[in-house]
Amino acid sequence: MTYHYSMLRFVPDPARAEFVNLGAIVGDEESGDWDVRRLPFDFAVHNGKALQLVQCWSFQVQGQDELAEQLRSWAWLVHALRDRGGSASVDGEPALTINPDVEIASVFVPPVAGAPAHAYEEAAAIFDAEDVFALPEERADEVGQHAAHQLGAVT
Repeated sequence: MTYHYSMLRFVPDPARAEFVNLGAIVGDEESGDWDVRRLPFDFAVHNGKALQLVQCWSFQVQGQDELAEQLRSWAWLVHALRDRGGSASVDGEPALTINPDVEIASVFVPPVAGAPAHAYEEAAAIFDAEDVFALPEERADEVGQHAAHQLGAVT
């Protein structure tokens, strides 16, 4: 079996050639085995090195247990990156280096007052334990400013 993939991208401003990878469609035409996978991070990159990784979360969902499980899986990945770094490749491009000290950020939509919030509480502990720069959605522009600062510091 030969698996093929295509990236799912959101292009908010084609004139500026900006895009965000949202996921990938992966599968094999012969077997009919296909799946859609969401990418765990968005990247700020300079010269093949990740300067910032960002993950967005919404805590205004009914499935708090499922969300908490997704958070724990994500935390495992973040912890592994913090321990030894890693690499990533998109669309067959050369591997992107991810150093253990990469800035990891999260933008989140907090739970509605009075709604179940145990996933949010677990996320706060994960953000603290793994040194994640976490901000609510109304401050999302600060994550972009951090990425711009990181890019300016290396140019």
